[in-house]
Amino acid sequence: LKGFLLSAIVIFFVFIIALFVGMKIFKLDKETSMLVGAGSAICGAAAVLALESSLKSDPFKGILAVGTVVIFGLVFMFLYPIAFSLNLFPFFDQNAMGVFMGATLHEVANVAGAAEMAKDMAGFEQGASNVAVIIKMMRVILLVPFLLIVTYFFAKNQHSSSGKTAKSITIPYFAFAFLGMIVLNTYLASKENILGIATSDIISLGKTLCTLCIVFAMAALGLQIDFKKFLKSGSRVFGLAFVLGLVLIFGGYFLTLTFKDILW
Repeated sequence: LKGFLLSAIVIFFVFIIALFVGMKIFKLDKETSMLVGAGSAICGAAAVLALESSLKSDPFKGILAVGTVVIFGLVFMFLYPIAFSLNLFPFFDQNAMGVFMGATLHEVANVAGAAEMAKDMAGFEQGASNVAVIIKMMRVILLVPFLLIVTYFFAKNQHSSSGKTAKSITIPYFAFAFLGMIVLNTYLASKENILGIATSDIISLGKTLCTLCIVFAMAALGLQIDFKKFLKSGSRVFGLAFVLGLVLIFGGYFLTLTFKDILW
């Protein structure tokens, strides 16, 4: 529960800051700010694509947001283990660094990659790597309630601003499918085989299919992009992502120190 609380705090504040900074400072529209905020706060490209389908936003907004989280996630993945090996995170032990990685890196792959590099560069132990992945997965799981809450309030706000009385909320069925896959994967991982088939092979096949699906989804998103709008808004979107990156680093650092004596 404490790990979920930490994850919820990160998601809430990063998303709120994304809305404020994106709309007030970078003069971006609400949907773009929301997409960049979701990608930075939760689980990168998957969060962007999930929210984009719920908001029914223009495709170019989604591809811009995906681009930012991929780039900054990759940069931070290399930056974190280097900084930790140089003792640039005062008062952090390995467990604290694991919590910090899990709470602030964009993608699950970023967390796994950073933890592996930290093993080579700073003698990161497996236990600390596990902490990083667990905290990150807590953020990922919170994508489900996040989508439900944000979709509801976004639809409500849209109808209020347009003067319509009828409410038409786009239900993010992806969220329920996502939750179902988590349950299914957990069940399969607890078994050695089903109907004579090794569950490890089933899980491996599932991961491959998931990778293909997200590749196709991102490709489809890219094919619909409006390059004029892309060039017009691109620098501001990356500016917002950069600010959110700083929020994740510095805010995540102090938040990790706050939770240090609580989580372990």
